[in-house]
Amino acid sequence: REKQSLENIHQYFIQCYDTEQKYFAIQQIYACVTTGQAMIFCRTKATARELNIRMSNENHSVRELTAAL
Repeated sequence: REKQSLENIHQYFIQCYDTEQKYFAIQQIYACVTTGQAMIFCRTKATARELNIRMSNENHSVRELTAAL
């Protein structure tokens, strides 16, 4: 199917202009939405690594998955 919508899967698109805005947006989503699992897509491996480190430092259970892995 080209388009499929599932009631238990939600997507969010938030336009951010710098790294701090992006991280603040992720914090807000995590604060407002109860979720068991989430996938956060990043444009670069460096951004994924930075996000992994920052979230780990705040005791979130996160894993970094890139094409290099």
